Amino acid sequence: MAERRSTTWFAAGFAVLLCGLSYLLFGDYDLGLADEGYLWYGVQRTVAGEVPLRDFQAYDPGRYYWCAAFAPLVGDGVLGLRLAMAAFQALGLTFALLVAARFTRNRAELAFCGLLIGLWMFPRHKLFEPALASMAVWFAVRLVEQPRAARHLAAGLYAGLAGFLGRNHALYAVAASAFLIVWLAWKDRAGGEWQRIGAWALGLVLGYSPMWAMFLFVPGFFDGFWYSNVLVLEHGSNLPSPYPWPWLTDWSALGGWDLACQAGLSAAFLLPCLALPIGLVRTLGMRKDQIGANAVLAAAFAVGLFYVHHMSVRSHWSHLAECLSPTLLLALALAAKSTWRWLRPAVWGGIALFSSLAFFEVHSLFARFKPGEPQELVACEVDGETLRLPSSKARQLENLQAVFRARVRPEEQVFIAPGRPAFYAVLGKVAPTWWIYFFWVATDAEQRELIDELASEGVDWVLVVDRSIDGIEERRFASTHPLVWQHLERDFERVAAQELAPPCVLFRRR
Repeated sequence: MAERRSTTWFAAGFAVLLCGLSYLLFGDYDLGLADEGYLWYGVQRTVAGEVPLRDFQAYDPGRYYWCAAFAPLVGDGVLGLRLAMAAFQALGLTFALLVAARFTRNRAELAFCGLLIGLWMFPRHKLFEPALASMAVWFAVRLVEQPRAARHLAAGLYAGLAGFLGRNHALYAVAASAFLIVWLAWKDRAGGEWQRIGAWALGLVLGYSPMWAMFLFVPGFFDGFWYSNVLVLEHGSNLPSPYPWPWLTDWSALGGWDLACQAGLSAAFLLPCLALPIGLVRTLGMRKDQIGANAVLAAAFAVGLFYVHHMSVRSHWSHLAECLSPTLLLALALAAKSTWRWLRPAVWGGIALFSSLAFFEVHSLFARFKPGEPQELVACEVDGETLRLPSSKARQLENLQAVFRARVRPEEQVFIAPGRPAFYAVLGKVAPTWWIYFFWVATDAEQRELIDELASEGVDWVLVVDRSIDGIEERRFASTHPLVWQHLERDFERVAAQELAPPCVLFRRR
């Protein structure tokens, strides 16, 4: 008991130290104008009393209320948002370390696992994803170690509560725990399965109670929640992106650090393809008397198997990082439990090597340290806070604010499209429509509704960031919303503003 308590304190302390240092060193670095702005603007509106999904396009509401809870302490600016995210990251990393403590008791090795998993927790605005995935593994491990009714209840409670933060996390946790429940029943055949399943189902209902409460007591929230599900079913939750298999990369065009870093990133994408099949074989081949000692393998495999769906449609490096922690825990555990002594240092060292190279290529904090690619950072005031931004981005934001101060009165509304919701927060504006981010092809009916809403809300200013998404021209706003674009060209006039460089286009109603 004393050793377990000591391990828990070490895990929590190391997680807080690592995430706290990352925040102190890099908390004021850069600003994501698209996805980070999507969360930041939503947190600001939540602090102002609006309801996510009902009043504005949003993720599931739990993450907004978590971030808004920090506002009384640190405000609703970017720095406060990142502090809230770092706190949740530390919570998730603590659970990951408690899982890692099942296959290593050495504190140095445990710290290595924490450093590796902690650094793979990015980008900053999506830290809920890897943290929740790590928590799911811990609850799954506990379920496998001692499959009592109480632990089935706890697994259900977690899965239900995860749905308040992200419905996809509930689906992954439910699928993983259901797989393990069936697998345990098949391996054990001791009876009592229905009692445990009942406890698990009860946990699901109770864990989702914050959402039930919002359905019942927040007028209009259920309609917004239902509408968001319809949109996902009709359009999908993400823009598709093909899996970056190594044979699809033009290696001949790369050299030096570019070649090395791309190789590291490719290896990271291959890790689930190697670790999960091995985990499947080990899990299915376990004897009943081996399950307790190998609970991490079964749990990490089950959770990792379903979380890999997160990057199956949009196979982008950010989606890889968001769902990789269960697979990392599986790979580390497989090597640690091998009878071949050389395998642990080889696998752990290999993962550390390709991770380091991948970080130079894509990590939101460390990519700027890639050799040969220096990046000038300058101080820039954003919503009353000073951030360190790349000089080009700082100049863009300063010019944007200067144009709006000179041309747009404070009380005038502005509509911003398709994917720069951070501009609302930077300019101190409130979006005139429910939509704050456009990334799929809209129907004619949806476009006409948007045009009518712009008119009814008296929107006289429109700012369009006229650029392709993922380098695909068909994903420009003019292509995804052609009727809206025609409306802008017909009923608005382009405003010549030397400070606004392409791709920003400013329109004013005629």
